[in-house]
Amino acid sequence: MRILSDQKFEINHAFEVVHDDDMVSWFRSAVTKPGAPGYDTNRYFLWCTFSVLAPYRRRGIARSHLPVLLELMDRDGCRTVTMESEEESGHAFMRWLGAEKKLEGAENRLHIPDVDWAMMQRWIDEGAKGSPETNLEVYDDHIPDALLEEFAPQLSALLNTMPWDDLDHGDIVETPEFLRHEYERMDLAGQRHHTVLTREPNGVISGITDMNWAPHRPKILEQMFTGVRPDSRGRGIGKWIKATCSTACTGSTPTRSGSRPGTPTPTGRCWRSTRGWASSGTAGAPSIRSAATSWPSGWRFWSKRSVRAARFARAASRR
Repeated sequence: MRILSDQKFEINHAFEVVHDDDMVSWFRSAVTKPGAPGYDTNRYFLWCTFSVLAPYRRRGIARSHLPVLLELMDRDGCRTVTMESEEESGHAFMRWLGAEKKLEGAENRLHIPDVDWAMMQRWIDEGAKGSPETNLEVYDDHIPDALLEEFAPQLSALLNTMPWDDLDHGDIVETPEFLRHEYERMDLAGQRHHTVLTREPNGVISGITDMNWAPHRPKILEQMFTGVRPDSRGRGIGKWIKATCSTACTGSTPTRSGSRPGTPTPTGRCWRSTRGWASSGTAGAPSIRSAATSWPSGWRFWSKRSVRAARFARAASRR
């Protein structure tokens, strides 16, 4: 079964393997659409992921996705495929394909009652004290549309400081149009988006962090991006903005004017920090680690289309 989702800035494909009306395997892929921001440096990369239910493994179902993968790469002119897995069986499958491990990350989870809120307040106080001329801006909704023209390129600059280990990648390019599209998708899903940033006297944004709550996961508050400009690190800005955003989102500080009406506060529930890029760099601010649960390490692999096509074809022929 094939499902096609042609979104504004990406071309997405989805395939399912069905047995007795039950989905036993799925495949997803994404490639940057021609004309989208960042297309010039991302046009040759295709991202994909697929999975098979445990009772149906060792039957060649995963191998059956490989001809589809090659077809999609050829259709869109892609040369490199990026795949990821959090399971050792997935790592073994990638190695069997001849793919190379390029990036490793981890996901941490922390229950909100276990947060050291006194420490968080110290981070806030020390951040303000260490950067007395820096302005702290708190947005309990999306960044206002009037600010997107100057916000988007500065967000892009920060996103591109993330460490990638050895993973080949293109540039991350945020534009006002792209951000509006993302905000629209968040609103359709009923999500609540919160952003905190610091701005230097010359108008440059030195640090950004944002968090997200969604009704389909009411017990989870997701930490999204946190980044600090290289020339502004060492002043506690990462801690300052992350602590401010955390306390605001969980209701651990008094309600402030401008809060979005009806935003639930997940106080006493689960707080999640996704740290896909943090294993080998310093772009992200320190995460809250006390009493955290560390989940299995996720690996990203890539494989060159020109090198792996014969291997994929041989694997697919063994179905």
